Amino acid sequence: MTARDVFDFLNYLGRKDPMGNITSEDNFNNLIPVAANIYLSNIMGVSENYSPRKPNINYGLGKNQFVENKILPLITNEDINLDVNGQVAYSDLSANYYHPYSFSYEYSPGYEVPVVMLNSSEFDDWKSSPNLGEDEENPFCTFRGSYIQFAPADIYGETINFTYIKRPRVPSMGYAIDYATAESVYLDNAAYIIVTNAGTSGNTIELSTSTDNLGSYEVQSGDSASDVMKRLAAAINENRYVHGCHAIYDDSKLWINVESGSQSGSLTIDITGTIATDDDDFSTRSTQFDWEDQVDCMFEIIEILLGMVGISIKNNLIAQWSEMQQQK
Repeated sequence: MTARDVFDFLNYLGRKDPMGNITSEDNFNNLIPVAANIYLSNIMGVSENYSPRKPNINYGLGKNQFVENKILPLITNEDINLDVNGQVAYSDLSANYYHPYSFSYEYSPGYEVPVVMLNSSEFDDWKSSPNLGEDEENPFCTFRGSYIQFAPADIYGETINFTYIKRPRVPSMGYAIDYATAESVYLDNAAYIIVTNAGTSGNTIELSTSTDNLGSYEVQSGDSASDVMKRLAAAINENRYVHGCHAIYDDSKLWINVESGSQSGSLTIDITGTIATDDDDFSTRSTQFDWEDQVDCMFEIIEILLGMVGISIKNNLIAQWSEMQQQK
């Protein structure tokens, strides 16, 4: 499910009539990163229902494979290097690091051994134990105030394979409000141009990609920069279903949105006369959820969003339904 699919489904569930949205596009873009992080806390087992009297949470990291599958999209890895003290500073880890998953290192060629993660007290006890002690075939580590400490001394200077749970991407929905229809148009892969000078009568502007001629417009007497963008958009949309691009003028920019195929890279602008433009090539305008391919996860995120929106618009029925769904 794309960010736009979530927006549309949220509106379908929440609005009372066929017209309008339950929340605006801008509000939605402010809410979805929050929902992604709340969902991360939920699947990690950082529950708001936790209390000393109920310390055992039955949902979260390490509980069962069902939950592990929800965490899989966030699992990644990197190589980290130990300094002479057998330490790695948190500041040397990737910026998107959230939670450790596992450590390992190559004890001998082709033989990878796991590094056991211990709390600080266990680490100290294990290190000083006459029965356990330090053994390079059975390394261990702990998390200190600003660094990760590894033992034994024999693995100092080694490269450690660090598998970790990353922070979710910051999802966002790219969109433009079509000046001609007042509709919100979803932007995924899109380019834009801004006509800053309309030129003079008889000047022409033509847009194309490496594979298609999108459309052109000849400036008429009295045209403003805005007029050129509106009429160029109309010319492009005449062949919209041939070249697979939809032109949207939003009263500021002329967006060229890819609807089909794989248009990307450069947007070519051919001009005669004194027409002047600013432009930006095709690129991704929306950022999807890490769980976009996992429908059950996306429905759980939608339930979180419905609760947030229900509180915002003071709709108790929506908020209560969302809470009931999340407690199942």
